[in-house]
Amino acid sequence: MSSRSSGASTSYRQAALQKYLIKKKNRSVHKKVRYESRKRLAEARPRVRGQFVKQEVLAAQQAGEQRTTCTPPLCTSPPSFAGSAAQR
Repeated sequence: MSSRSSGASTSYRQAALQKYLIKKKNRSVHKKVRYESRKRLAEARPRVRGQFVKQEVLAAQQAGEQRTTCTPPLCTSPPSFAGSAAQR
């Protein structure tokens, strides 16, 4: 009984392995651009160290200012808790 089931699983395994090897041989390792319009837009967008940046950040960096990653409402300093410790 075990010889019959192992023979069937061996032939199934060999067929699956053969199918995998054929697909592996036919794989394309070259980069393929699917949408030319997206490629053109990406090439036109400004980048800093390979990452896309907004126009304002690029202009600020070119002007010599320090680059910030936060938006103005979020760039405010956190509230000081020094006064609350003195009240205790």
